[in-house]
Amino acid sequence: AKIMDQELKLGAMYRTKNRLPCLSYYYYKNKGSVWRCSQNKSGITGNRNEYDEKLLGCISQVGSDKNLCLFDARPYLSAYANKLKGAGFENVENYSNTQIFFCDIANIHDARNAIKKIYSMTTSPNFSENKKFYGEFNSTTWPEFIYLLIKSSMLIAQNVKSGRSTLIHCSDGWDRASQLTAFS
Repeated sequence: AKIMDQELKLGAMYRTKNRLPCLSYYYYKNKGSVWRCSQNKSGITGNRNEYDEKLLGCISQVGSDKNLCLFDARPYLSAYANKLKGAGFENVENYSNTQIFFCDIANIHDARNAIKKIYSMTTSPNFSENKKFYGEFNSTTWPEFIYLLIKSSMLIAQNVKSGRSTLIHCSDGWDRASQLTAFS
């Protein structure tokens, strides 16, 4: 109610593929919430967008805690590398009542490669006799991928339970961000 339609459109332009924050879950008992979007377009020069800042400020006020916890699903270095492409992540100094956490989750391509290795191992004719399965399984990045999804989702759920608004994003807001949103 505090954001005009035109402000939403101008704020969306600051997000990759115009994917502005959208409400995914609202906990009515304490007003904690989960929002999902794509990364912003701050770039290496630290571009800002007053409408994005206003929207995130309004989102922080939804929860009873009046703070916003931003969960960037990517590793910090990956998020920083996206700044070189004109994208990036939020500078919390420009967003009131906001803190950011990097979840260190590998991208969808790494997850796909890991699951392909597991599929190859389990469809092998020698699968039932493979005494090295656990070692081979652990050498894929799949266990770490699942661990980081669960760990980050638990932190998100704890924030919601505490009455905070949480915003989740990765690069485009469609793979890790949707997984974290669903798990939490």
